[in-house]
Amino acid sequence: MKRSFNLRKLITKAIQLEKDGKAFYSKLMIENEDRAVKDFFSFFANEEAEHLKVFLDIEEKYQVGSTEMPLSGISPENLEYISSLCESKIFPGNRSSKKLSNGLMNEQQAIQLAISYEKDSIVFFHEFYDLLSVNFVEREIIGEIIRQEKIHVVKLMQHLSLKYAGAEG
Repeated sequence: MKRSFNLRKLITKAIQLEKDGKAFYSKLMIENEDRAVKDFFSFFANEEAEHLKVFLDIEEKYQVGSTEMPLSGISPENLEYISSLCESKIFPGNRSSKKLSNGLMNEQQAIQLAISYEKDSIVFFHEFYDLLSVNFVEREIIGEIIRQEKIHVVKLMQHLSLKYAGAEG
C-alpha cells in the first residue's frame, strides 16, 4: 500500500506556528516596560517573522494545494504522530495571552513558557525535516530553521539563568 502525506498540512502548520510565535513574542515585547526586555523579545518576534517569510515563499513556490509527498519507510504510528503534531497548537492561545496581559504571568514564567514552545517547535520542524527527501531543496532551509530555533532555546535559557538565578518561579 502506497502512503503519502499532503505537503500543504505541513506548510500550513509551519506558517501558523511562525505567526503564533511572532504574536507571542510581540505581546511579550509590548507588555513589558523595560527597554532591554523589549529589545530581547523584539529579537525573537523578528526571527519568527523571518521564518514566516520562508514558509510563505515555500507555499508560493510549490502552490501546495495538493502536493502529496510519498512516504517510504514511515510506520503508520509515525504518520499518525506527525498528523497529530499538525493538529496541535504549540504557541499559546488567548488564555495565555490574557494571563500575560492581566499580570497573572510574570516575565520569568513567560520565558519558561517560551522555552517550552521553542522546544515543541523544534520537534515539529525536525519531523518535517525528516519527512523530506534529500532532493527536496527546502530541506536545507528547514534544517537551518531548526538550528535557529535551538539557538532561541539557548538564548532564552541563558537569559533566564542570568536574570533569575536562584529565583523562584
